[in-house]
Amino acid sequence: MLVPMKWLNKYVKMDLPVADYAARMIMSGSEVEGWTEQGEGLTGVVVGLVEQMEDHPDSDHLHILQVNTGDEKLQIVCGAPNVFAGARVPVAKIGAVLPGDFKIKRSKIRGVESFGMCCSGQELGMTEADIAGAEVDGLLILPEGTPLGEDIRKVVGWDDVVVEFKSLANRPDCMSVIGMARETAVTLGETLKLPEISVQENGEDIHDYVTASVEDADLCPRYMLRMVKNVKVGPSPDWMQKALSASGVRPINNIVDVTNYVMLEMGQPLHAYDMAYVAGPKIIVRRAKAGETIRTLDGKDHALKENMLMICDGDGPTGVAGIMGGEHSEIVDGTQNVLLEAAYFSGFNIRHTARELGIRTEASTRFEKGLDIYNTEKALDRAAQLIAQMGAGEIVGGKIDLRGELPAAKTVLAPCARIRALTGVDIPSGEMVRILNELEIATTLDERSDTLHCTVPTHRGDINHMADIAEEVLRIYGYDKIPATLMDGALMRGGLTREQQLGDKVRDVLVGLNLYEAMSYSFISPDWIEKLGVPQGHAARHLLRISNPLGEDMSVMRTTMAPSLLNLVSLNQRQRAGEIRMFEMGKVYLPTQENPLEGQPDERPTLGMVLLSAQDDFFTLKGIIEQMAQDFGIEELSFNAQGECWYHPGRKATVSAGGKVLGQLGQVHPDVCEAFGVKGEVLLAEIDLQSWYAASSEARSFEALPRFPGVSRDLAVVVDSIQPVGPMMESIRKGGKPLLAELQLFDVYQGAQLPEGKKSVAFSLLFRSSERTLVDEEVNKAFKKIVSRLEHEYGAELRA
Repeated sequence: MLVPMKWLNKYVKMDLPVADYAARMIMSGSEVEGWTEQGEGLTGVVVGLVEQMEDHPDSDHLHILQVNTGDEKLQIVCGAPNVFAGARVPVAKIGAVLPGDFKIKRSKIRGVESFGMCCSGQELGMTEADIAGAEVDGLLILPEGTPLGEDIRKVVGWDDVVVEFKSLANRPDCMSVIGMARETAVTLGETLKLPEISVQENGEDIHDYVTASVEDADLCPRYMLRMVKNVKVGPSPDWMQKALSASGVRPINNIVDVTNYVMLEMGQPLHAYDMAYVAGPKIIVRRAKAGETIRTLDGKDHALKENMLMICDGDGPTGVAGIMGGEHSEIVDGTQNVLLEAAYFSGFNIRHTARELGIRTEASTRFEKGLDIYNTEKALDRAAQLIAQMGAGEIVGGKIDLRGELPAAKTVLAPCARIRALTGVDIPSGEMVRILNELEIATTLDERSDTLHCTVPTHRGDINHMADIAEEVLRIYGYDKIPATLMDGALMRGGLTREQQLGDKVRDVLVGLNLYEAMSYSFISPDWIEKLGVPQGHAARHLLRISNPLGEDMSVMRTTMAPSLLNLVSLNQRQRAGEIRMFEMGKVYLPTQENPLEGQPDERPTLGMVLLSAQDDFFTLKGIIEQMAQDFGIEELSFNAQGECWYHPGRKATVSAGGKVLGQLGQVHPDVCEAFGVKGEVLLAEIDLQSWYAASSEARSFEALPRFPGVSRDLAVVVDSIQPVGPMMESIRKGGKPLLAELQLFDVYQGAQLPEGKKSVAFSLLFRSSERTLVDEEVNKAFKKIVSRLEHEYGAELRA
C-alpha cells in the first residue's frame, strides 16, 4: 500500500521526518517496506526561458539556444522539434543529475559548446499525470509565467514523500489511506479528522431509471447503486491526479478517477457502469450460467464457470463481480449517465474466481481479504459527493440498497489482570481504556471486577477475543516497555512418550521397506472430498471449517488421509518423478458431535501410504502391512474384502486384528485418480495408528529350531470365484491343528479349464511335530480333515 504523506496529512496532521515516522509506525505494528521522495534522483533542473534561437551551422536539425535561467544565461545546443524562442522549458545545468544517474557535463556538439541540456518530460521521468505535455515528442513546454530558476520538482508538485506499507492479511482496514491515518493518529497521539460526507441530490428517484436484484445473496450480502446523470467526462482535478499517481494508479478520467480515489481513500472498491450499455435497464447479481462468456475491460475473453459471481444486465454478464468490469461498461468521452456500484462480496468466491480467470486487481485483492459491510454505503456516498463537487454530473435522488440484516458490532470482555499476565507489562487499567478508545474500540471499565467492556468497530474484523484486545493495548502502549528478564526454568531430562517411540518405529520400518516420508497440511479444500466421490451423509463429509482460512483451498480439516496423498502423487507426477512410494504420519479430524461446529474434534493419528510403480501391486502393499504387524507383535492379522468408496470395488480390503478394524488398503478407484489428475494404478492404505498401537505387543517369545523334519503337501481346490481366500486360510489353520506348522497361498487361477464363475486356489502346507518324525498316516489324517472342512464350509472341490 503506497501512502502519499500529503494525502495522509489531510486526515492527521504531523510534522515528523519520514525516518522517524516510519520507526514509530513499525513499533506500533505497521510494517513499513520503505519510502521514496518524489523526484528522487533528479537534481539541478530549473525553469529556463529560450530568449534566442539560431540554426546550427553544421546540422540541419540542431539549434543553438540562448537560455535565461534567472541567475545566468546559458548557451545550449538542442535538437528538439518543438523548441521556439520564448518557450519556457526545463533546463539541466552542468552538474545536474537526471533519473538513471545521468549526469550533465559541459560538452561540444559539432564544434559548438553546450552548457547544459533542455529536457523532455520523459527524460525527467514525468507523465501526463504529473504535468501536461510531459509525454509529447520534444521538450516539455511549461506554462507562461512559470518563474525562471524555479526547481522543476516544485513546478510539477514533486515535493511529496510516499511511504510503502505492507498489507497484513488480518488488517484489510489498513489497505486505505484512512486506515493508515487511524493507525498514524493513535501512534503519534494526534487527532484524526475524517471527511464529512454529504450528497446533493436532485428531486428524482433512481428507481425510476433502473432496477436491481441479487439472486445469490450468499455471495453478495450487500449490493448498492447510485446514479449520476448528465455526466461531463474529462480530466480529474490536478490534486486528485497527483494523489493517484503518487499511489501508483494512472489517472484516466474524472469518473474513473473518483472510483479509484475512493477505493484508495476508504478501502472500498467501486465500479462505474455506462448506462447506455445496461440492458433493461436492470442489474442482476447472480452466478454465471453454463456456457456464458465475457470480454473484460482488458480486452480478454473468458469462459465462465457456474460458481463465479457475475454482474449482469438484461442481456447477460456485464462484469465479473469484485474483479473487473466488462468491455462495454467502460466510461468514455461520450458517456452521459453512469451507475456507481458499491458492494460486499464473498472473499472466498472472489479469490477463487480471480485464480480461475487469471485476473488480479486492486479491487479483488481487497475483497479477498474482507471488507467492512458498513463501509459500502459510506464509500458510495463519498464518490457521489466528489463527482458533484467537481461538477462532473448530477446525482439522482435515492440509492438502491439490497441487503439482509447487517451484523451487530462485537462485544469482548477483557479482564485487565489477564491482559497484564499475557503481555508481561503492568499497564494501568485507565491507560488500557484510553488506548482502546483512541483505536475506536468503544471501551468502559467495570471497576469492581477490573474488566474492560469493549465494543469492536465493524472495520476491525480481526478482533474477536480477549487476546486480540491485549495485543492492541500492548502495541500502542509500546513493545519497548516489556521488561527485559533472564530466562528462568528448571532443567529436566527430555524423553519420548510411548506414542512417539512407536511412531519412530513405524518410520524405521517403512523407510527400511524403501518408502519415503512426506508431509502435507492437515487443512484441505472441500473440493478434494468431492473428488473422492464421497456420497452425501458419509462421515468423511463432516468437515470442520477453519474460521480464518488462508483461502478456500485450505479451509477445512481433513477427515481422511486419501486426498492429501493423492494430491502429493499428482504433484510428483506433474514434476515427472519416477516411482512413488510415500507415507505420511499425521492426523485426521473427526467431529465428535452431530453438529461439527460444536465441541473439539477427535484428532486421530493416522498413517497413510501410497505406492505407484511398475513392480508394486495390491499384494506389495499387503506385504508391507504384514511386515509392520510382525515388527509390532500383532498376531492373527486378517484381511476382509471391504473398504471405502474411493477404492476399487474389487481390489480393496480392511485390516483387522483381535476383531477390531485397524485400517484399510486397496487400489484407488480409476474415477478418483482421474479427478485428481493422477495416471496409473495407485495403491493406497490408511491405518488408524491409535488402534494399531493398542493392538501391538512388546512381548516376544522364542522357539527352538525344529529337531524333526516336516512333510510338505500341496492343496488345490475349486471354489466360487467370489469366495475370499482369507477365511479359507483361517479354516485350514484350524483344521490342521496341531500338526500344521506353515501355510502359504501360492496360486489363484481362473480360465478356460474351469467352469464359469469358479476359480482354483492352491496352498502349500507344511506339517511337523516337535516330538517325533511324522508318518504318512498322521499327515493324511490331518490333510483329509482340512479338505473336509473346506468342502463343508465353502463347497470346495479338490482339483486333480
